Amino acid sequence: MGGVEHPDSTAGTRRGSVVTRPRAGAMLAVVALLAGNGGCFSGSLASSTGPRVRGPWSVADEQYAHRGEEVLFDFVISKPLAKRPLDPTGIADYCVLQIDDTRFVAQPDLDGHFRFAHTLRSGTPDTVIKASATAYRTMGRPDLPLTGAQLGEPAGPVDEPDEKVAADSVRLVLYQARIVLELQETPSRLDFASGRMQIRKADGTTTSVYGDQPDRPGFRAAGPADGRYTITYEPRAEELNPIGTTEIEFTVYDQTGRCHEVTATLDTP
Repeated sequence: MGGVEHPDSTAGTRRGSVVTRPRAGAMLAVVALLAGNGGCFSGSLASSTGPRVRGPWSVADEQYAHRGEEVLFDFVISKPLAKRPLDPTGIADYCVLQIDDTRFVAQPDLDGHFRFAHTLRSGTPDTVIKASATAYRTMGRPDLPLTGAQLGEPAGPVDEPDEKVAADSVRLVLYQARIVLELQETPSRLDFASGRMQIRKADGTTTSVYGDQPDRPGFRAAGPADGRYTITYEPRAEELNPIGTTEIEFTVYDQTGRCHEVTATLDTP
């Protein structure tokens, strides 16, 4: 993975349209340097999940993503060893991001970035998903439609194949967070129907979680055993910070009306 910067942008973006096709074998190398249209170019694919050195994007080769998380992707083109991305005008016309059996097609936004969004709805914890992006320069008519369509539908009459300009990929390792809290056994038994778990994100938003019900997933309480109660909950991706830590607070009343509280910090892999 190159050290190209992925500066954030306040300009509008054009997200890729979804195109599906059957799996076509293993994807290509992590970084590809491709020659064409006046020189050699490299690509850098970053995502919104994973460790960050600075800014909102991660360029780590392997990153962790929560099940159900919407991951944003940012692809840029540069000269080899350069730190700043190039304006793709005249170099690349569109970029294809492939994840499993799905392809996304995007044209450059106002800042010259190719941006995509994908929600990781399938897969079990520890599944490794490869996201691979390749930028192309159109030779005549585009080989792929630039709006959502099946890949079996040609973009137009067959002519000279579009030229590959640059490529890159990242590996996403799926995980499922699990919150486990413990409370000491109390003289008066705890009433978990009064319990509430609060999950606080860095942006200030808070999710309140109550006891598990058939029509409402929530926390589960067990005990007392060995002098303590155990409270567990598997949060959804949107309830947690994608990186860093998330603050957890749990309160519950005992049968005398006394409030008991426990707090914890959940680390993101």
